[in-house]
Amino acid sequence: MTLQNIDQKKVSLSLDLGVCVWGIYSLCATGSRSSMADDKDVLRDVWFGRIPTCFTLNQDEVTEREAEPYYLLLPRVSYLTLVTDKVKKHFLKVMKAEDVEEMWFEYEGTPLK
Repeated sequence: MTLQNIDQKKVSLSLDLGVCVWGIYSLCATGSRSSMADDKDVLRDVWFGRIPTCFTLNQDEVTEREAEPYYLLLPRVSYLTLVTDKVKKHFLKVMKAEDVEEMWFEYEGTPLK
């Protein structure tokens, strides 16, 4: 395995994880023909990129009727708490306001901070 092959593997792994700043410059170091304009385009796309997100009400919550999922395109570089009010407003349509004490987010059973 040559050094160039090792660098290429690192690049694909880092891009999969979303760590693109390191990956872009590593691509340039491996001899790939990439211009600075291409690098800036990739950086811009990553910085301003959005993540499709689906919010659902916990199945244990008692509601007056079935809660529809809430879909948002969230900025990659942001805080989840900035959309809390939007999500809460959506789910209050099927819940009583007095039943809503606190709200938390989890992904596959793991709480998100």
